[in-house]
Amino acid sequence: MTSALEGEPIEQFEQPSNEVQSGATVIVPNVSGMSLSNAQAALAEVGLSGGATTVASPQPDGTVLYTSPVLGRALGQVSR
Repeated sequence: MTSALEGEPIEQFEQPSNEVQSGATVIVPNVSGMSLSNAQAALAEVGLSGGATTVASPQPDGTVLYTSPVLGRALGQVSR
């Protein structure tokens, strides 16, 4: 490979930012009280996804009651 690049200019690159090296951080949004579909859309906007577990509640069916991890928690973002 060295001989193939002989005589070519050496390119210098900037040091990558911490975000590039470690990934972005996202905050779990407040989706409590939303419908499941709206909550999943709000999570997707920040690069997260979620599932659902059905529990007994006086709230209408399909209403998000809480999140786990809790809202406001900072999470490392997975690549989209």
